[in-house]
Amino acid sequence: MKKNIFFLLFGFFNLLSAQNGYEISIKTKGIVQDVLYLKIFNGTVSESYAVDSANISEKAPVAKFAQKQKILGGIYKLELKSNKSALNILVNNGAKISFNLEGDNLLGLNAEQEPNIGFLTYERQSGNIERKLELLKAVQKKYPSPTLDLYTKLEEKKNVKLPENLDEKKKLQANFLADLDLNERRIQILPNSYQFLFKYINILPIDNKNYKIGVDQLLKGQNCDSKNYLFYLKWIFKNLEYYSQKGMNDAYKYTFNTYLNDMKCINKNEAFYKSIAAKLSALEAVPIVSIIADTEMQKLDKTLVNLSDIYQKSKYTFVMFYDPDCIHCQEETPGIATYITSLKNSGADIQSVAYLNTPDDKKWQSFVQEKGLQNWINVKSKNNDRTYVEKLEISSNPNFLLLDSQGKVLSKKYNQQEIAKILMSLKN
Repeated sequence: MKKNIFFLLFGFFNLLSAQNGYEISIKTKGIVQDVLYLKIFNGTVSESYAVDSANISEKAPVAKFAQKQKILGGIYKLELKSNKSALNILVNNGAKISFNLEGDNLLGLNAEQEPNIGFLTYERQSGNIERKLELLKAVQKKYPSPTLDLYTKLEEKKNVKLPENLDEKKKLQANFLADLDLNERRIQILPNSYQFLFKYINILPIDNKNYKIGVDQLLKGQNCDSKNYLFYLKWIFKNLEYYSQKGMNDAYKYTFNTYLNDMKCINKNEAFYKSIAAKLSALEAVPIVSIIADTEMQKLDKTLVNLSDIYQKSKYTFVMFYDPDCIHCQEETPGIATYITSLKNSGADIQSVAYLNTPDDKKWQSFVQEKGLQNWINVKSKNNDRTYVEKLEISSNPNFLLLDSQGKVLSKKYNQQEIAKILMSLKN
């Protein structure tokens, strides 16, 4: 059953002037009832989208996927619904490929044709990175194709050893992109593109000056009409958020104003433009490492308290802004409450504040009870005064702040990895 998302997200792959596509057949044995998905990546192994699915049973043991229109070749992901076992395969335009699978673990998948015989050997290789890369290069050399050539090149670049000398690093960065067509559309659908970009942006030490140099080199000569332009911009802004602890507001603002803030880009993807503009506004109002503006609040028991009275009482204060009617708040809050509790149980000196970010407080108490916030400091603005929304740039829900004991903003998002990293780095 073909999925609409395939045509929405990857419709540009279908070049109607040719009728090639692919035919993929997987003969299974020992699977009673399951679903096999064929997925395509979005620049990273953590983001993939199902483009086709096939039901497998004892009566119908062969899973078949077919696309009649011409495609850009890519590294596709096979995934079983029952146990989430997965394995990547190479799919070139015009490919007619078959596999055998005995049992319900895709690591046992066997290809009947090259280059997937060699590619699956590479995929299963674990441990030594150099050995794995040599296996890939051997397959690419013997069975070259635009997809395999590009994938191999990105693998080589993301695994390159960085020099110690700063001048050598500058030279490496200046030439890192030289042999690539940065608007090759396959870059968007390979699982190693984000890793390649991460390597590139980390060649020089991360600071505002070096980051702007990296952005300029990556986006030089491109605009919002360029094939991969928005793909790169989305990654850049995600990466800048990842490095928010390094005070990257200047690079964030520079990238926005230089490469996104024009009518052509607004018309291309207005939702993306607005989301980045809103984040930039929040960064400028409450920059990372700045001291949070104080605000007077009312607790559930109707006593009044200032935010500054709270954060001084512990090494860290985690603040969550929410609305009980917000679907994301409803879904995420129990997990967030559990995580903060685990931090406290592990010895972290952290307290948690749940800030009702709506003038409607009818569901306030019930939300606290139902979502596990009883041990949090539960507050709302005094007299439902909304001036804090502009002061703190907290207009949407949920929103998050991690503060230190002086009220310094350490983070503006909920990310367990980042929170743990901050707590560990500032432990002493």
